[in-house]
Amino acid sequence: MRVFICLIVVVLSLAFAGGCASTAQQRTQQTENLLLASGFHIVPASTPAQQAQLQTLPPGKITAVKRHGKTWYVFPDGARRQLYVGTPFEYQNFQGYAQDATLLHAQLETVNLAEDSIGWSSWAYWDFRD
Repeated sequence: MRVFICLIVVVLSLAFAGGCASTAQQRTQQTENLLLASGFHIVPASTPAQQAQLQTLPPGKITAVKRHGKTWYVFPDGARRQLYVGTPFEYQNFQGYAQDATLLHAQLETVNLAEDSIGWSSWAYWDFRD
């Protein structure tokens, strides 16, 4: 149930993002929202060594890392000195949510186009049939 509510929040936040081109900051925020909805956890970089390691990760990218024989997926947030950490299961959830969000965004753009077309009904004789 919690995952479903998180997904609804993510979908609504994407819907309100608008049809304009997203900035890098908006894309990062959307990714972070999807990561949280997928079950990723936030781990603060509380030591200087952790903060230094955080800076070695590519910004805006999810990276697979091995730790204690297990694979983990991490997404750095250098500005807030934290790391989003998930298991392979949570990463699969993220991939599904990201695909759903992309599809939803495309559908919303189509709906917005249809809504813009509504005002054209006052042009009653605009018909190009032969």
